[in-house]
This record gives sequence, structure tokens and C-alpha cells, in this order.
Amino acid sequence: MLGFGPSPLQLLIANVATVAAAGGEVPDEYTRIAERWKAFQGFDSATLTGQLADSIIGTGGLDDLPKLRALALAGRGGAQESAELRSDLEGPVFLALRDAYEPVADSNYRALASAFNGTATALTKAAKVVDPDTPAGEMVTATDKARKAWTDAALFAMQLDEQIPALATAAELAELSTLTEDRRLPLLCDPGSLHRRRVWEAWDHTEGRAGRWAALIRLGIPIRALDDLGEYEPYRRPAPIEKRLVSVGRGMTREIEVDPEDAEHELSVAAVMAPINAE
Repeated sequence: MLGFGPSPLQLLIANVATVAAAGGEVPDEYTRIAERWKAFQGFDSATLTGQLADSIIGTGGLDDLPKLRALALAGRGGAQESAELRSDLEGPVFLALRDAYEPVADSNYRALASAFNGTATALTKAAKVVDPDTPAGEMVTATDKARKAWTDAALFAMQLDEQIPALATAAELAELSTLTEDRRLPLLCDPGSLHRRRVWEAWDHTEGRAGRWAALIRLGIPIRALDDLGEYEPYRRPAPIEKRLVSVGRGMTREIEVDPEDAEHELSVAAVMAPINAE
């Protein structure tokens, strides 16, 4: 049965194109197979009939005439047959293109990660000079250095946003699934042992001139593309806030909100401090 969404082959071709547009390398063998696949899709009934007509009208030899006639007749098959043939061919073509791209998958990710890290470093340096979300009115009397950092920070934040799709796609082509925001966070920054809810609040922050990036920097979270995809670990969303009844004396209770992530944060801090306390 034919599917309705993009096929694995279509997704692969689109993803490689995204990485290539960002400066990634595309192997010659991949290009060769992709071009032949594209050429195959261009053969429809009208094209094949036209080639047969050219062969009949032309002055060349007739050696190809029987083959062209057979192809033209086959091309007049129904749409269902054509779709099934294409579907049957997509599997082997997908495997061939995937194998052809595989040798550059890791190097392409590293190249795009390096570019992302360069932008992240520039933004972090600018944010250390002045908060990117400082109101414009306050920048009127600021130093030239601060005003430049303030202007640059917004540009660097925009560049980081623009670099994410290609970087995430390169990671996917290197066999890391980063389709959801939950999986992208640890790919693009290092939350360490900070409070999980505060980390996600910063990640989800959309206001201000530098959005999430300024919020992450203020929280002390390094912005960086993961160096070794083999060390990738998902970073789950925080558990929902819980409501509990607590005694307030004389048989009376009151409902309070409790953040279950507080307990995890206390444990993580204790784990970090243990070697220090041991000394």
C-alpha cells in the first residue's frame, strides 16, 4: 500500500539538500545516484513518445527503435502501475543514497556544529558586556562597546536560530533523531545539574531581543553543539506540578503546590557537592 506522507527516500534527499545548502559536503557517488533517480522520474508517457518520434523522424540508426517502442508502450500503463513501480524502486535507491552519504555524515555534522559554536561563543561574549534584553532607552547613554555588543547580540541570536535546522538535520543524517524540541535541547546546550524546570523555562523563552539564548546565558547554561553524538542523552520535560494537602493544625488542611523536580535538583546538587564535602 502506498503511503501518503513523504517517503524515507524523499526525506533523505530533502535532508541532504538542507545540509548541503548550509555548506555540508555531498559525495560524488550520492550526486550520481540522485541525478539518475531524478532523470528516471522525468520519464513519462509524453517524454518516451517524443523520443520514439525523434528516432523515427531522425536520420540516425534504427538500433534503438525497438527499445524505444517498447518503452513508449510501457509508459502508457496506468497511473497505479507507475506509482507501484516507483514505490518498489524507492527502497533500493534509498539504501544506495544513504550508503553514499554515510562517509561524510559525521564530518558534516562537525562542520555545522563548529559554525554553531562560533556563533554561540560570539553571542555569549556580547552578553557578558551587556544584557541583550536591556531596553533600548537605556543604551542611549551606554559606551560604544556596550552598544555594539547590544546590537551584535540580537544578530548572533538570529543566526543561531537560522543554524538550528541544518545542524539538527546533519545530526539526524548521522543517525541521531532530533525531531522534537525535547531532543534538541541537549544537542544545543548543556543544562548540567541545574533545576530542570528552570532550564526548560529558559529554553521555551521567546520574548526579548535574544529569546531563549539570552535566557540560557542568564541561567549559566553553556550554548554549544554536542561534540560527540555518541554521548547524546535525551533531556526530559519536567514533571507536572503536584498539589498536596498539608496539615495546618487542629485537623485543618491546606492545598499547596509542590514541584517534584525540587527533589531531583537537591539530589543532583548533593551528588556534585559530595566530593567537596568529603575533603
